[in-house]
Amino acid sequence: MAWQQHHRRTSAKIRRLVDPSLRRPLLATNTFDDFVKQRADRARQSSKALNSEERLADWLRELDDLYSDMEAYLESYTKSGQIKVERRRVELSEDYLGTYNAEALAISIGNDEVIAQPVGTLLFGCRGRVDLRGPRRDLRIVLLEKGGPVGKITISGTGGPTETSSRSLVRGEVDHRGWYFVTRPPDVTVTAFGKDSFRDAIMNVSTEFPFLRS
Repeated sequence: MAWQQHHRRTSAKIRRLVDPSLRRPLLATNTFDDFVKQRADRARQSSKALNSEERLADWLRELDDLYSDMEAYLESYTKSGQIKVERRRVELSEDYLGTYNAEALAISIGNDEVIAQPVGTLLFGCRGRVDLRGPRRDLRIVLLEKGGPVGKITISGTGGPTETSSRSLVRGEVDHRGWYFVTRPPDVTVTAFGKDSFRDAIMNVSTEFPFLRS
């Protein structure tokens, strides 16, 4: 009896090898639709990974440029030994980018330390953000495209025309792509990052009362 069952199983295997109609498909898909979907999904994943690598590389370059400007604006003080500047490695984690290494910039003035701490690049309304953290308060520095973030409102009625309006989400002029100091919502005001605004910001985060340039 056991011999007969073994013989039937062996005969069935032989028939599947000889008759193509009895063979199981080599692919783990049941239909051509599944096959196409698998290939399309793989292509999208590869494209997303490539875009993420480019975005991360751009972000790290922008950080390096920002810190280089900060170092240049303080160079006369670092040469005299009044200010010490040090780049420190930090670890960040973002959706789609994963965990990666970046740099923060530590500025020591007397007993005070001010740190330019990167927050991330995948943020709403900007291409990246760095927080300037001092003993008294923090300020935000964001990377904006020319024109700044814009909100659009679309109004459509049944059978009527569609109206679309847009307005800037920030107050102040964003006349070039670059770094800007921004105040916190709801009334977001921008100030271009530069030598004077950076030095003012250091005083603002370090002193009890915010510094106001006359």
